Amino acid sequence: MKTLFVAIAFLTAALPAMAEEAPGTLDKIRQSGAITLGVREASVPLSYMDAAGQPHGYNVDICLKIVDAVKGKLGLPKLQVNYQTVTAQTRIPLLTSGTVDMDCGTTSITGNRELQLAFTPPTYASTVRMAVAKASGITGIDQLNGKTVVTTAGTTSVTLLHELELTRKLSFRTVYGKDHQESFAMLAKGAADAMILDDFILLGEMTVSGQADRFAIVGESLKSKHLALMFRSDSPEFDAIADHVVETMASNGELAKLYDKWFNTPIPPNGVKLNLPMNDEMRLLTQGKLPHG
Repeated sequence: MKTLFVAIAFLTAALPAMAEEAPGTLDKIRQSGAITLGVREASVPLSYMDAAGQPHGYNVDICLKIVDAVKGKLGLPKLQVNYQTVTAQTRIPLLTSGTVDMDCGTTSITGNRELQLAFTPPTYASTVRMAVAKASGITGIDQLNGKTVVTTAGTTSVTLLHELELTRKLSFRTVYGKDHQESFAMLAKGAADAMILDDFILLGEMTVSGQADRFAIVGESLKSKHLALMFRSDSPEFDAIADHVVETMASNGELAKLYDKWFNTPIPPNGVKLNLPMNDEMRLLTQGKLPHG
């Protein structure tokens, strides 16, 4: 009987610890003295790694501005910054598991994602287009009937392709790359007739491949969407810091300067230049006139 009472007492004492929730993002960063940022391997120029494993990109720069604000808030000037490569398929699981604290990749804001996680105000206004080999003669989506189309697994373009088949009464074979590099490689070697993704991804892959003269981005905009930085919705303080940084960068002209840096000047590691003019929504965004969401 004494043993039973001891066991009950032990379990009762342990219950509060067992029931204790994991710390929110800001508390986790404070306790660990580190923050982990999720970066894509090859989403030029928003988020990518070079051969030495160094992160670069428009969204990465915005993330680092948020990190600076977190350092000030917590009084941790030597806060350690770690990087974790993520893909379209792994970014959400790595966030929800606590492995990554903020996704600095190329994630579009969707209702389903907002049910699970939090977003900053939009950092990029994207349009989905189609890249093809110039020699194919393809100029529009309606010419893809019976063709093979590639996109990247885990992206919103996967759903878009299914919608296009229904609304345009098309039938095409869809193949998926595990990342944008693999998707473009399928287009480049002729395993796909068209690649459908965000315009900046298409242009980035074409440019860094050194084969831009072989390909063209054609047809109408298939969808407009807003991209943002993503993080767990467990810390109102972290949310407020991230939102304030992005809103301030938009209102003071810093986002516009950052756009020019990554889209209109040579970028690392090889000094390529994309020369992608701002679309109308991006212009509103960089002026702080695009609403959150």
